Amino acid sequence: MEKEIRNMRNKIRHLKEKQDLMKRERMAFKMSLKNQQAALKDEKKKYKELKREVDKMAAMMKEVGSDEDEDEEESEEEEEEKSETEEETETETEQDTESETESESEPEDAPLPKKKENLMTRVKRHETRANALKKGNALLMANVDRMQDDVLKQREESVQLKKELDSLIDDLEIQDAPHLTNKLEQRVPVEVYKNN
Repeated sequence: MEKEIRNMRNKIRHLKEKQDLMKRERMAFKMSLKNQQAALKDEKKKYKELKREVDKMAAMMKEVGSDEDEDEEESEEEEEEKSETEEETETETEQDTESETESESEPEDAPLPKKKENLMTRVKRHETRANALKKGNALLMANVDRMQDDVLKQREESVQLKKELDSLIDDLEIQDAPHLTNKLEQRVPVEVYKNN
């Protein structure tokens, strides 16, 4: 009986260490997820700036305004802000549910069967927590991977749009419209135009 109790205590200690490790991994995943969200936001912002410039150039070529496009872009920005606020609320509720009570240790003068029973419930509780943390970490890792894919996709779209912008500028130069080309070069900021 003493040996079983000792083994259970060792198992509890091992499970606590495992939980601590998983909690650290969880924090790392959350930080990575925040970084990826910030990177995605930056990429979308760059893409929108580039898109505005392409639209301006197309409007100059067609002499048509793009007021409708700007309204659509503003509504997209509002939707993004709402989704970011929802994600922050979700993480706050996650942190509230994570507040957990530490296992109570059995009194030293308790009889061996009571100690064993107490330790068995503690082992089960720690195993359940460890499994929950493992599943949560797997979900976070999947979210981080998905977010990285979204960032890469957004970068590819920006590169494609930059190529389109270059193509428009080349078309203008080919058409021998130096007055339009000069106007466009003045309106397109160098930082937006350059490939980052």
